[in-house]
Order: sequence, then C-alpha cells, then structure tokens
Amino acid sequence: MKYAQWLTLVLATALSSSALAAMKEPDLSVHKDTLFYDGQITKEGVKRFIALYDKQKTKPTLITIRSKGGDAESGMDFGDFVRAQQLSVRVMDYCISSCANYIFPAAKTKRLAKDAVIAWHGAVNSGQFNFKPEDGSKIQNFRCQTRETCHAEMARHMAETHPCAKPETCAEEREKLATHALAIFEGLAKREQAFFESIGVDGLVTLYGQDVVKCRCNWTFSVEDMRHFNINDVAVEDADGWHDWSWSASLIHAAIKRQVVILALPKLGNGISPEQPLDSNK
Repeated sequence: MKYAQWLTLVLATALSSSALAAMKEPDLSVHKDTLFYDGQITKEGVKRFIALYDKQKTKPTLITIRSKGGDAESGMDFGDFVRAQQLSVRVMDYCISSCANYIFPAAKTKRLAKDAVIAWHGAVNSGQFNFKPEDGSKIQNFRCQTRETCHAEMARHMAETHPCAKPETCAEEREKLATHALAIFEGLAKREQAFFESIGVDGLVTLYGQDVVKCRCNWTFSVEDMRHFNINDVAVEDADGWHDWSWSASLIHAAIKRQVVILALPKLGNGISPEQPLDSNK
C-alpha cells in the first residue's frame, strides 16, 4: 500500500476526529465583488476557489468566509493567494484553525460580521499534530519538541497501526514511513515560518494559547491584542455598525456561543513575552 493511500498528515486543525472523517468540499459562489467560501479548507477547495477568481472579468476584492479550518498546507496556499491578490476577508459565523492561521492574517483588511468569531487552536510549529489514517480509524495525536522524539513517536504509532505485507520487512517498512512523515512535517514547519515572515505577522498568535498559556482550547483575542501580533486593519460589527475597538459585545457573545476563550495579553508595551504568561482571562 502506498504511503499516500495509507496516511494523510493533518496539521494545526481545530477539528475533532469525527469532523475530519466527515470533511467535505466547500461551497463556493460569487456575487459582484465578493467571493464566498463556506466549508473546510482543502486542496481541491482552494484550487476551485482560485479557478473561480480567475474566471471573473472584474476581479473580486472581498472574500466572505465561514470555515472550521482544514489542513495546513492548503491553508497556506490559500493565504498566499489572498496576500498576492490583496484581498480583504469578511468572516461570517466563524473562522477557526487553518482559516485563522493563514487566511485571516494575510488579508488586506479583516472584518468580523456580527456574532462572528476568529479562533486559533495551534499550528505546525507548536509541535503538536495529528495523523489521520485512510481507513478512518482514530486520529493519533502527537506532541513532541525535537526531531528525535517526533520520529520515535511516529515509529511507535506505525508499529501499532500499520499492517505489514511481509513480516520480515516490517521494521524497515515502518521506519521508512516514519521518516517520510517526519520529512513532511519538517517541510511544512519551515514553510509556515516563511509564510508568517512574508505577511509580517508574529506566528506566536497561533501558539499563544497552546504553548504559552497551556490552554487546551480554541482561543481568540480582542482587536487591540491582535495588533500585538501585527494583525492590523481588523473591525468587528455590532448592532450599530463596524467598530475598531478592544472589546465589542459581538465579539464576546460570539466567543461564548462558540465556546472560544478570549485571552487577554499582559500589558507589556511593545512586543509580547512568552516568559510572562497570562494571569487572568476575560
């Protein structure tokens, strides 16, 4: 069995295993200057989105998106396109995980519709990621910080789950699979670092809740705190229009509704210090 047929490497998503198993292609449409993207971030979905954009004689300038995320590679592909075309993004309901990591911060301007929420959950460089076997069995979660421990964890998982065609070659076969998986992970980690450098955003925004605060949750920030990560030009819609302020009733309501934790950064002036984790949440 070919490696690609056996295993899909899914990184930095906010989805449960059941949601991943039920992943389907997104709904796409266009109206005037707006492209609509509703659903998971997938390779095919991004490909269709770019094709739809290219077909328009008058190029859209705005994406209205609703997504729980998807795989990291497709998310970065999407983000690269958004940045290259200088597109703005309007979030309807929610933009989580890969949508928040790569699409939202790459946009020219960012808007959160009334009761919409942007939420982060981790990223490739957090050192935590998931394997999803093709047979739909339970996703195995790994958390490792060094190449050696990641490789060991992958090899152990291969030994537990990967059937061998020939028992005498099991060890070699599983070793190759683990090495291949680790190479994919490392390649995506390097690409992610380059991605955030290219859009001028501090990638810590995707790791802060997980690695700094140790919050096993989806998290968001106020508009003011997003600026600390160089995520600018963000506005939140309330009943009386668009606002660019720290805390809006819409943001708070949306976070509660979606079970998203609003993290409050310590007031450190310029920059954020991971050595000074939060002492309270709002």
